[in-house]
Amino acid sequence: KIAERAATEGAEPIVVCDRFSTAFQAMNRRLYVSNDRYIRTTEPQHYKVAQSVLQKSLDNGDIFLDKYSGWYNVKEEAFVSETDAQLSDYKDPSTGKPLVR
Repeated sequence: KIAERAATEGAEPIVVCDRFSTAFQAMNRRLYVSNDRYIRTTEPQHYKVAQSVLQKSLDNGDIFLDKYSGWYNVKEEAFVSETDAQLSDYKDPSTGKPLVR
């Protein structure tokens, strides 16, 4: 979604991420949401932890590489079963945008 937004705006994805990050932090302040540290997925510390978790999952056999096909809801970042896709007329129920194959 970020890449699509960046392309639409003619900007680099990190510029869009920076803008969203600033907005989320401002919203947290307005809502009196506190946190010890605001971590972004673009930070080296996040990369390191994410790679560690992924490697452990691969080592445990929790993840395996294969070819997948089906329906995908871009907004929800979720795969959709054929049955659920049919029930929603192959569209995202909240936006009406077509599911992606």
